Amino acid sequence: EGGGDFYHHVNTGKQIIEFKSFPFTDIYTHTAGGQPWIAHSCGSGIILYLLYSWFGPIGISLLVSFTGATTILLLYYLLRLNNVSKPISLLASAAAIGPLLTRFPNRPEIFSYSLLLSILIVDRLRIKHPRLNLLFPVIILVWANFYGSSIIAGIGLIVILIVKQLLSDKFRFLKPQKLFYFSALIS
Repeated sequence: EGGGDFYHHVNTGKQIIEFKSFPFTDIYTHTAGGQPWIAHSCGSGIILYLLYSWFGPIGISLLVSFTGATTILLLYYLLRLNNVSKPISLLASAAAIGPLLTRFPNRPEIFSYSLLLSILIVDRLRIKHPRLNLLFPVIILVWANFYGSSIIAGIGLIVILIVKQLLSDKFRFLKPQKLFYFSALIS
């Protein structure tokens, strides 16, 4: 089953489903049993639990494979959006497979890579499609519930995008970017 805390996430998902409530006390860790606790990956815990209970280890393997493939496809799409040639985009995406495989355990962090790329893709497309700005808070909300301990990376990226836009606008809040700033700040 791989990672050391896989069953911790599965059992957290099971507890949420069975009790229809989020846990606030650690009942799984020997050294911290009974202590206050926040389930920072509750969304992915639910998904891991459901897949594991329905399909067993093969369900988890399929989820990890699907998430890895999605990450590679999003990387390729982002490169193409940035006018990188098809051969270079394919080569870069293929080169990313090896390093990604070392970081694709059956843990909630697997969702972070696709979500990070999604923020970059939305940023690239938002100029032509301003309503896509509304996806920033949605992506951050999903990220916070699927792997809350790495949400700082997503928020940091949003801050970088705000600074990039401010520099582009010469530190003026231009009306066409109003929705971007609103969505980014809500994130």
